[in-house]
Amino acid sequence: MTPWLDHLRRTPLLVFLALYTAITGGPFLWAAMMSLRTTPEIFDSPYAFPVRFHWEKFADAWANSNYHTYFWNSAVVVVIAVAL
Repeated sequence: MTPWLDHLRRTPLLVFLALYTAITGGPFLWAAMMSLRTTPEIFDSPYAFPVRFHWEKFADAWANSNYHTYFWNSAVVVVIAVAL
């Protein structure tokens, strides 16, 4: 088979993989972008790229919740489960 025909034969597979990646990866990228924006920015234009990254939201969430306790509880359960 010639290289041109081989390339033509792989094109549908590559198109399918690109679409699959966009469809499955898109929501994760969108959620990550939304987590770096303020609430008014999200409601103003939900699909725009963040103007300024708000990393302090993660520090606030860690400090104002019991997330660290839940994290360590999960880590202990995982370590024990793996050890068994």
